[in-house]
Amino acid sequence: MIAGSVTHDEAEKLLERCIASYNTGARTHDFSGFLALLTEDAVLEFEGVPERGPISGKEAIAQHFEDDPPDDQLRVKRWKSEGAHILAEFSWTDIPESGGCLLIRARDSLAEHITIVLGGPRRAFR
Repeated sequence: MIAGSVTHDEAEKLLERCIASYNTGARTHDFSGFLALLTEDAVLEFEGVPERGPISGKEAIAQHFEDDPPDDQLRVKRWKSEGAHILAEFSWTDIPESGGCLLIRARDSLAEHITIVLGGPRRAFR
């Protein structure tokens, strides 16, 4: 991997692992597999949900999942990558007409910043 970028195959593997481990956590409430894919200084951010600010650090993200575990799984509709950034449009398995996009910034084959954008930005695929 070149510093600051990931290959298409690396991006695909990281995205697949993030989605699979997140979905396992949503089913079992054990997010340890998902957390293992984050850098220690990772940030989880939400757009479209005003009461949730950025959550900084793997420990704080783990606490967030323990306090308020998500229970709906994701299904990726399409995705693309550029440099160290992965953009994936998703739908919820329980509410397929609803969803949004995941923006993942990768570092050293791990996710260092994940933004969950509820309802968008689908325009990035046009």
